[in-house]
Amino acid sequence: LIIQNKLVDTQILTDLDAIEKAIVTHEADTIACVMTTSSCFAPRAPDFLKSVGDICRKYNIPHLLNNAYGVQVFEYAKMITKTMQSSRLDLVVQSTDKNFMVPVGGSIVAANQQELLKIVANTYAGTTATLNRNNLF
Repeated sequence: LIIQNKLVDTQILTDLDAIEKAIVTHEADTIACVMTTSSCFAPRAPDFLKSVGDICRKYNIPHLLNNAYGVQVFEYAKMITKTMQSSRLDLVVQSTDKNFMVPVGGSIVAANQQELLKIVANTYAGTTATLNRNNLF
């Protein structure tokens, strides 16, 4: 399901009511996850991560965050931390080519639960190693 955002004044914002309505209409157990985005280009604002996380917790639906450019913005890191600590945010996926200028691409996947990271790692069909630990700084 794709939930359209809403225009409020001059910003495009998360439509929390539409998300909850879609969950109720389509039944929570048929929804794989709710995906949000932290980093966007104007006039779209970052999604309301904590509020969406609260909805996901209420209906027991995984919450996945696309944090494509998010490493570059300290405010996004604070939003992510707050959501992980006080709401529901299962996985954060971010790009290494956008955030760390790695020329061949790649991603960083973060989660609060080690077991969930293992499940994600086991789905990777490529030939390179997963769960590498590299110091990028």
